[in-house]
Amino acid sequence: MKEYLIVIDQSTSSSKVFLVDSGGSICDRKNYPHKQYYPKQGYVEQNAEEIFQNVERGISEIALNGEARLSEIRGIAITNQTGAFVLWDKLTGEPVCNIVGWQCGRGYSVVEKMKEEEMRFFAERTGSELSAFYPASKLRWVFEHDSVLHERAKTGEVLFGTIDSWLVWKLTRGKVHATDFGNACLTQLFNIFEQKWDEDILKMFEVPDCILPEPLESDGEFGTVEIEGLPKIPICAVIGDSNGALFGQCGFEAGRIKITYGTGVSVLIHVGKQPVKAKNGLIPAISWKRNREADYVLEGTAVCAGASVNWLMEELEILQSAEESEKLARSVDSTKGVYFVSAFNGLGTPYWDENAKACILGMKGGIGKAHIVRAALEGIAYQVKDILHAFYGENLPSEVLLADGGMTFNSYLMQFQADITGMTVVRTKMEDSSATGAAYIAGLKQGVWKSIDEIKMLAKEKEYYEPKMKKEKAEELYQGWLKAVEKART
Repeated sequence: MKEYLIVIDQSTSSSKVFLVDSGGSICDRKNYPHKQYYPKQGYVEQNAEEIFQNVERGISEIALNGEARLSEIRGIAITNQTGAFVLWDKLTGEPVCNIVGWQCGRGYSVVEKMKEEEMRFFAERTGSELSAFYPASKLRWVFEHDSVLHERAKTGEVLFGTIDSWLVWKLTRGKVHATDFGNACLTQLFNIFEQKWDEDILKMFEVPDCILPEPLESDGEFGTVEIEGLPKIPICAVIGDSNGALFGQCGFEAGRIKITYGTGVSVLIHVGKQPVKAKNGLIPAISWKRNREADYVLEGTAVCAGASVNWLMEELEILQSAEESEKLARSVDSTKGVYFVSAFNGLGTPYWDENAKACILGMKGGIGKAHIVRAALEGIAYQVKDILHAFYGENLPSEVLLADGGMTFNSYLMQFQADITGMTVVRTKMEDSSATGAAYIAGLKQGVWKSIDEIKMLAKEKEYYEPKMKKEKAEELYQGWLKAVEKART
């Protein structure tokens, strides 16, 4: 009998639902974009109910109209945008606020008020410096600005969750309130060394523990999905999107580097079976935990990547599609000294500067839209190099860069990434690495696959980009980028 898994990939811009077969191939998909809300400058929100309805609809359509019989569906896996969260009414299941997006900057005022000794204590427990891009500071901000909601939270009337736990709660009809260890880490309310919610950090941010989801292993018991017209289907895996992509690309060994190019860029560096402390703005986290053993990573984030290409399409209207960006970039020999620093929501790793402003520098006569588009693509690659330098220093390793995500379709970006880092970029032809990784974890639990070695045999075809640019030229270009970043921060 054939065996299938349904995978929910809930991302920043849309909710996708896939049907994955026992060969690891995606054989059906649904995609539901959702609206972004910007109520104030620097604020980013989404509608939690809209996202849930999209996911529920996708599961029903895949299960009832896909090629799999209901009896052949072994389970459901969830992979999600990390760093975003929502609060909802425990009794009604209705959201009491919009999703606070991971890009949202409302937590900066909380970070700025932290005393030096509080910052040191925070780092000792979480392994990282407090960041406004993760939920702890933003949740504190929400409570500071809504005392009624804060009181409701204290009495247990309201629940908190990252988007995976919101979906688990809704899909199980309120029977399960849980998240996985990796998502819990990235709230910055979690003690990475003791693998539990940290009581002292919760007190520091005045977060009642009764609102928090239970942390489970990535293949833990997340309950069963209850949707009218469908049999109960077990939720067999939950994992954050970047961590799912690392698993999907078989990045199981320490030293592997995975880069996901999406709305932003997530760089994960696998550091082994023991946690490490933050380094130059890189955030430590559990990537996944299975069989009572955790794998740890350091994560670096570029806040704006694919979003800069969207800006060129939607605001400047110099692109008809994202695919057109490669053709335009290749139509000119260089950017003619133009740099595009896409700090629309500040800068991420290693700067973590919310005050940085997006800017296009080096404009002069003879500059056209092709130069600007090329500079936008190169700006994405420069940000990745910034993150790698934060971990490795000036001498980058010979390790390959495992690339996935929507922007990897752009071969110009992939080649420039190899050139500017001097590292080989390996682009997987696996269409959705996050979803595939989540499917692998669920399938291992359900016996669709028997071992990690069997998973490795499912690996899809890859494409390799070797560095071609002279090191001296690459360094010259990168120094120009660093000067552009300085100007964006002043």
